[in-house]
Amino acid sequence: MHLSLLEHGIYRQLLDEYYLNEKPIKTQSVIRRLCIKTDDELNALNSVLSDFFAHDAQADEWHHTRANQEIEAYCTRVETARANGNKGGRPKMHKETKSVNFGNPKETEVKTNHKPLTINQEPISNKCISEYFEQFWCAGMCKKNKKRSESLFSSIFKKQKNPEQFTQRIVADIKTRLERNQLGFSEMHPTTYLNGERWEDDLPKLQDNKNNIFDLGKQKFVTEEL
Repeated sequence: MHLSLLEHGIYRQLLDEYYLNEKPIKTQSVIRRLCIKTDDELNALNSVLSDFFAHDAQADEWHHTRANQEIEAYCTRVETARANGNKGGRPKMHKETKSVNFGNPKETEVKTNHKPLTINQEPISNKCISEYFEQFWCAGMCKKNKKRSESLFSSIFKKQKNPEQFTQRIVADIKTRLERNQLGFSEMHPTTYLNGERWEDDLPKLQDNKNNIFDLGKQKFVTEEL
C-alpha cells in the first residue's frame, strides 16, 4: 500500500517477468526490458527491488521468496504429470465393490427394470382407471362402442401427469359443448372424441340476447355497454 502508482506498476511488471522466465531478475536486463529511461523510473525500480527482492551481489540477481516457492511447486506438478504420462496416465482410482452374500438371497441386491416413481406418484390401478372412465362415459356423449372407448381412454389417461385433473377437464369440455349445442357433437362417438383429442379444439362461441359474447374456452369476456 505504500507504493506510488509508478512503483506499483513496476512491481507488477517485475513479477510478470519473474514468473515468465522462472528465474531471478538481473538488474541490467530488466532495465532494458521495462524500458527504464528516466531518473524517476530508475529510482522507483531500485525502491521496489530493495523492498521486495533479495539481492545476490555475486551473481547480480534479485530473488523473490514467494515467487520462488510458486515456481518450485509448479515445476513439481509438471514433473509428476510427466512421470504419470510416461506410465500411461494418472493412476486409476480404486473403486469399492459391494459384496454380495450368495448364502442369503435376502441380503443380495435386488435389481428390477421398473422405473422409480416420482414424488407423490402412486401406481394407477385398473379399478381407478375404470372409475375415471365412467365419469367420462357419463358426461353426456352418445354411448357407443364402450369397450373400444375404455381402451383408448386408458391409454391416454396413463400418459397424463395429473390424470384426475385431465378427467375433470374433458368432462367439463364435453358438458360445455353439449350446452352450447355444438354442431354434430351430440352424435359424436367417444372414440372419435378421444382419437381426435377434441378437448384441444376451441369451444364454440355463445351469444345471448344482450349481445354479450362469452368465450369460455379462452376465459375471456367481452361485454357491450348498454
